[in-house]
Amino acid sequence: FPEWQDRVEVIYAPRQALATFRTQFSEIGVISPGEPLHIVSAGIDWLMNWHQVRHGGQVLVGPPAATFVPGTTIAEYVTAVSEHAAAFSDWMPQMGSARQQSYAVLTLCRALYTVRHGHGASKVEAAAWLSAEVPVHAPLLEQALRWREAEPNNPAAATRAYPETLRFVQEMQEAIAAAC
Repeated sequence: FPEWQDRVEVIYAPRQALATFRTQFSEIGVISPGEPLHIVSAGIDWLMNWHQVRHGGQVLVGPPAATFVPGTTIAEYVTAVSEHAAAFSDWMPQMGSARQQSYAVLTLCRALYTVRHGHGASKVEAAAWLSAEVPVHAPLLEQALRWREAEPNNPAAATRAYPETLRFVQEMQEAIAAAC
């Protein structure tokens, strides 16, 4: 399934971790695109993920996600998205590759969409929305979508793009904070 390469994320979470994520941290196993299985501590900071699993996840085998994933409110979800977006200030110094910049641009674009509309959208849908709303960002969003699909074998391009990516992230963080 080449079309799914670097697209599948797998989370191994004990039932207790899901049931108690609001009140305690638990160890879960995570496989992210480009990363091996690793163990992380997850608690309330994973609310955004659990909301997405419950309301938009695709169950391949077994009972519906709602069987194990507690409900969350839209207000909780929007707050979690806003907090996640704010954290990019700390992460951006380590996000210099084209793929990392694409992730930052599209994630912050989707975060703004979420806080403005009260529900999530795909990164592609959010990029189309923001391109129409703020056309000056359309070239950066188009580049992020291209880099998401196939990271260029050109580190110099990522280095040249980084200042614009950083400005975009900061602008989105300000817009998200203003919308909350």
